Amino acid sequence: MYLNTNSTQADFALATATGHERTLAAPSDLFSMGPGYGARYRSVVIYPFGVGADNTTFDFKVWAVYRSYGNKNGGVLDYEKRLICTVSATLGSTAGVALTGPTSANKLVDTLTSPTVSAWATKMVAAFGGIAPSVHSAADQSQAALFIPELGNASDIIVEFDMTGATSGNCLIERGT
Repeated sequence: MYLNTNSTQADFALATATGHERTLAAPSDLFSMGPGYGARYRSVVIYPFGVGADNTTFDFKVWAVYRSYGNKNGGVLDYEKRLICTVSATLGSTAGVALTGPTSANKLVDTLTSPTVSAWATKMVAAFGGIAPSVHSAADQSQAALFIPELGNASDIIVEFDMTGATSGNCLIERGT
């Protein structure tokens, strides 16, 4: 599960920096894509869920985070975050069944809009010969998913939420090579 407790954030707070940042606004929300040096996971599948009535909504943004290191043995010097995409999610009527993650108090998202892919992500996908983000959105009470097949060797990602009708939101994240 991405966050320990669901997000109730009412507005997007993060913004693309004009350069590197010494600290991030939400470092506890980093989802690691692998070690600082060496091989990393390059893709994710995001399965959103939340609390609210059937057909209530929330939006979310996915950010790629790149860490800059002083040297091979040094710590993180700074961060750069880049917006990958923005998606709108609609809760279905199917409740979760897990003991953690989407429990019976949560509803699965069954509908996702096509992602609005940032200009930076469009260029990054082309540079790495990848595929742009896309969704599975059956709108039939089954779990919807956002596929991001190329993250440009990001060290971490951040999923930021904006409750536009739902009470709270969260997601499961599956890393892939």
